[in-house]
Amino acid sequence: MKQLEYVPQRPGCKDCEIASLATVTGTSYEEVAAVLGITIDPTTNLPDLSEYPAGIDLLDVVYPLFRLGWSAAVIVTEEGFRKAEIGRFGPSNDQLKADLSGRLATIGYVDSDPVVGNHSLAWDGSIAIDCSTGERLSLDNIEIHSAVILTRL
Repeated sequence: MKQLEYVPQRPGCKDCEIASLATVTGTSYEEVAAVLGITIDPTTNLPDLSEYPAGIDLLDVVYPLFRLGWSAAVIVTEEGFRKAEIGRFGPSNDQLKADLSGRLATIGYVDSDPVVGNHSLAWDGSIAIDCSTGERLSLDNIEIHSAVILTRL
């Protein structure tokens, strides 16, 4: 699988899902923000995330991604449901990790740094990319809570 070029997050924003989706789909940050209905301030170049103070809701990305030519499957793990205190069932973190091999996705987890908290990574099928730094990460020490698995239509 081709190594992805990461699209950086904007400073001081909870925009990791925008940057991760742009990275995985090979689309510009601005195009992903636009299809999600998020405006970008022309002066600061920052997205208006007032509707998403805690970050982008994953269920809000499915149809916009379809409009960009991608099918998106949102999966929440047992650990993710437990953290959200929702009585539903999903695959375990380990099961989902095994199933992600060779697939494009964004991965949601809780970062150990409380300032970061809920965070999203781009996944190229074999390695995670943190769009806040460009760092490439193994999933070994990451407990996945959710994923948006992407397939080009």
